Amino acid sequence: MFEYILQSWPIIVPIVLLSLVSVFLILDKARYCLSTRERRDNLFGDFAQHMMRRNYLFIKSELKKKNSPEARVFSKALDNLHRSEKEIQKIMEIESVYCMNLLEKNVSLLSGIANVATLLGLLGTVSGMIISFLNMKLFGISDPTILAGGISQALVTTAFGLGVAIPSIFGYSIFNRIIDNTESRLELLKAQILSYKAASSI
Repeated sequence: MFEYILQSWPIIVPIVLLSLVSVFLILDKARYCLSTRERRDNLFGDFAQHMMRRNYLFIKSELKKKNSPEARVFSKALDNLHRSEKEIQKIMEIESVYCMNLLEKNVSLLSGIANVATLLGLLGTVSGMIISFLNMKLFGISDPTILAGGISQALVTTAFGLGVAIPSIFGYSIFNRIIDNTESRLELLKAQILSYKAASSI
């Protein structure tokens, strides 16, 4: 096996480098997601009573302890409750876009790495099969082990490529799920804040 890997090094080396980048991105994004995760499903609902009593200073102090996109948007809205609904909505949208950009940063790279690693693996396999069949044409097939060895060498790159692609796609799917959930929570939070603003203005 090690001999096959050495013979396929022009393809294996880029795949290994892609695997290192993928591992770094997954660990870095996992750390960021954990540090900014909002543990409450309905952040506004948890402070609803305080909102009704206008205990804004208490809510702000609690939100400062968090680093989640929901807490940042909520805090930004509280800082601008004196403004009109349209202004508050615009301010929340800007903060939401900023937070989502941070959350989405580099996630698409994982999908790209998975595609490139798979294609590199297939390239190594196809080129290895071509060489094997050329050798078979030149030297005949008197020794089947030669053909089997060539095919084995060719398939090594596919195995390496898939070994990088599978965890990359898995990480990409998980992070996309987190992004979708966060986006849904932000939309709910913004709607709740605007409803509160409208009700308090009556």
